[in-house]
Amino acid sequence: PIPVSFAVGETTKTVTITLVDDAIPELDETIALSLANFSNGGSAGTTQSTAIFTITNDDASPVYDFSAATYSYAENAAPNTITVTINRTGNTLIASTLDLVLNPGATNPATVGTDFAAGPIPVSFAVGETTKTVTITVVDDAIPELDETIALSLANFSNGGSAG
Repeated sequence: PIPVSFAVGETTKTVTITLVDDAIPELDETIALSLANFSNGGSAGTTQSTAIFTITNDDASPVYDFSAATYSYAENAAPNTITVTINRTGNTLIASTLDLVLNPGATNPATVGTDFAAGPIPVSFAVGETTKTVTITVVDDAIPELDETIALSLANFSNGGSAG
């Protein structure tokens, strides 16, 4: 509680609420304000005896992008992996995580388990890191077929992160 005292004749007081700044992106936060513990027979008014104080977030959130729009791999090449690079911009002063999600592509879709290992693949960025290389396992099935596609997306961002 913040004590507020009125001198004889005073009808208004300004109360200072001290906020603690941090570097963590987060949703806006609220403080419920109310009047209580009256002295000398005082009581809460009927017009506005409660209020909500909103603290708006002032920290940039991490933003993630792939380093390229497309990646390719020759199925019979060794090792059976594709590497993709994820870049992080925005707030890099915090550790953050996300998932690299793998799904069959829209054109000639690759099959989970038959053509590539199932995801998602968790990705963690340490404080200050701006780039991560992630390995996707590809299965060489030796079946003659058209080029197949895997759809890559980013999801489940921590600390208010988002895809760019």
